[in-house]
Amino acid sequence: MKELAHIFHTLSEPQPPKNLVNRIMVSIVRARRRQALQALGLSGLAGLLSLAALAEAVRYVFTEAYLSGFTEYMHLLLTDRALLSNAWQQFIWSLAESLPANSLVLVCATLGALVWSLSRLMSNVQSYRLLAR
Repeated sequence: MKELAHIFHTLSEPQPPKNLVNRIMVSIVRARRRQALQALGLSGLAGLLSLAALAEAVRYVFTEAYLSGFTEYMHLLLTDRALLSNAWQQFIWSLAESLPANSLVLVCATLGALVWSLSRLMSNVQSYRLLAR
């Protein structure tokens, strides 16, 4: 038993390689750059998708406004002022009923998604620029 204790006391502590800290730091920086680049790509893709969704939602609003008669009421509003002076309350109610509210809510939601994705994109661009230095 004393022989084993003597062997363990004579062993020196293992020394790490000389460039271990530098290699670890380089790999951490590379991982952060890769993560920032992935976040940049995903936020850019989200921005493009939300922009495409916004275009479709706006097209949907125009289609719904035409189908519901909202555009005809608006045309009547701009051309026949005498109708407004006689039956303006009924006209306002008819205009409100034909308003494509669901599609307008959809446009607002996709606009919010676009703003959010563009803000994330700008944030990711800034963080990638800081890491690329």
